[in-house]
Parts: sequence; structure tokens; C-alpha cells
Amino acid sequence: MKFYDENNVEDKLKEFAMKSFQGTTTLPPKLKGNAASVRALVPFGFSLAKEYLSDDEPIEQAIKCAAKHLFNCYECLRESSSAFSHTALYEHSKCFALQYWALYQTFGSKVSWRPRPKMHMFLELCASETEPQKFWNYRDEDFGGTIARQCRMNGRWNNLRFWAKHAHDMFRMKQGVPIIRS
Repeated sequence: MKFYDENNVEDKLKEFAMKSFQGTTTLPPKLKGNAASVRALVPFGFSLAKEYLSDDEPIEQAIKCAAKHLFNCYECLRESSSAFSHTALYEHSKCFALQYWALYQTFGSKVSWRPRPKMHMFLELCASETEPQKFWNYRDEDFGGTIARQCRMNGRWNNLRFWAKHAHDMFRMKQGVPIIRS
């Protein structure tokens, strides 16, 4: 992809085709990829918005504005950037969330702009004066998937007591004994 080459992007999506963005009438399109490869697409989305969306159409202008604020949030995260600032990150994150919410309100109950609970996590991280780039907001989901993969078993899978015991046994077998120091 030309964008990857021009911007020296290391973390690339394996497949970047229209079928990667297929959604349904009840579910929004979902982009599959790890956080690093999807994060690299934020500047790409902003450049596409600037190039293809018009300021004459209110909806397109709102989308451009949301893309700009999201791009600015990521720019504020880079310590090498002159825009690195907790205050700027907080302001741009609020503007992005408000713009996103306005798009959702405009389109009603359609799935394209449906806010997700992760928007709340995004705003919390941007509001705290820590370093949000060091947080991993998918940690809990990832741990749940790890436990689910670890605990696959045949038979009795629908009995919670057996599943919990199997999960505990598998976790104990794979983890070392903790060292307690006084």
C-alpha cells in the first residue's frame, strides 16, 4: 500500500481489502488487526477524510472534524511530537467524542456511528494525566480469551462447576509457584 511506504509504517495489516470491512445491518463493519497495525491507520483515515470529504456537506465536514481530532489525539501521545501535551490530548479527546456522538445522533439508531463502551475508557485514559500509550485496554478481554483457549475440554462443558475447576487446574499447572518474601 502506498501509504505504508510513504510513512515508513512497520506494523501493517495482513489484508487490506473491502471484504475486511464487511458488516451487516445489525453489526458495524469490523476491522481485524492488532492494535499497532490499526493505530497506524489513524493518519491514513485523516488523510483520506481531507482528500475525499467536502466541507460543503455538513455530515462530511463533521466526519472530517472527528478524524482530525482523533489524529490529533494520537499526535499528542508521541513524546517526539511538538504537540505532546496532556491538556491538548484531553481537549482533542473530548472534541472527538462529542463529534462522534453528534454523528450518532444524526444517523439515529444506525450501526455506523454507534458509540462503544471503549469510548468511555478512551476518555478516562485521556483525562488522566498519565501516559495512556502505556495502558492496554484489551488486557481483560485478552485474558478471558486465554482462559477460554486454555480450558477447552470435551464433555461437561456446560456445567459451570466442572469448567471452573478445569480452568483453575489448568492455570495452576501453567503458572509457577509464587515466591512470598517477608
